[in-house]
Amino acid sequence: MLKINKINKNFKDKKILKDISLSLEKGNCYGLFGNNGVGKTTLTKIIFNELSKSSGEIELDNLEQKNIDFRDWYFFTENNELPNDISVRNFIEILVNINLLSKQEYNNRVNYLASIFDVKKYWKVKIKNLSAGQKKLLSLYACMLFKPKIIFFDEPTANLDIKNKTIILDVISKLKSEDTIIVIITHLISEVMQLIDHVIIMDEGQITYNKKFNKSDDINEIFNKYSSNNAEEIKNSLEEYMNEK
Repeated sequence: MLKINKINKNFKDKKILKDISLSLEKGNCYGLFGNNGVGKTTLTKIIFNELSKSSGEIELDNLEQKNIDFRDWYFFTENNELPNDISVRNFIEILVNINLLSKQEYNNRVNYLASIFDVKKYWKVKIKNLSAGQKKLLSLYACMLFKPKIIFFDEPTANLDIKNKTIILDVISKLKSEDTIIVIITHLISEVMQLIDHVIIMDEGQITYNKKFNKSDDINEIFNKYSSNNAEEIKNSLEEYMNEK
């Protein structure tokens, strides 16, 4: 179990995260939802030890964060997080070395993974020259290559065509297992609902909703209830503006 206990994050005088507490259990796929700027990505980077926390604790199976082996984790980031100035080959080789994957293990998995993304076709291409869809498939390829036990998907289907969206959603479905924790962070809620077992909603740096998901529930109604929605305010402001003209 991954435990996040009373996590706070301050940037100067601004409080970004406020007493975030979660328990993520193996065998579950979680949907982490919220509007832009509510702290979802900040929380994820703190969990992955990429950002320091102001206070709080993170444990995996009673192991403190400083002692966690993150080689069993994978953060499927948005494309701007990939190292753009290196080739696809160098990127894969670096990951293989970091994760201590043997040559035999790598070769055993490559043939299967070619059906997802023909990485050898882009072997010498710099990552910055790949399309948005190709970058996402490269990240997905790396995820499948290392079979991580904890996976966070940050906007996995954003800005993709239907074919590539289907590939990514199918792979996420295959990655679900009894010993895996999967978290999907997205604003495209309807696209991932068939994969989700548990819904977490963040708003203004806090957890406002944290429950198992019943497929018969109306997720849009839940989201609107537990997150700030200023659509009505915008509508009223526009009407006032038009009336003034």
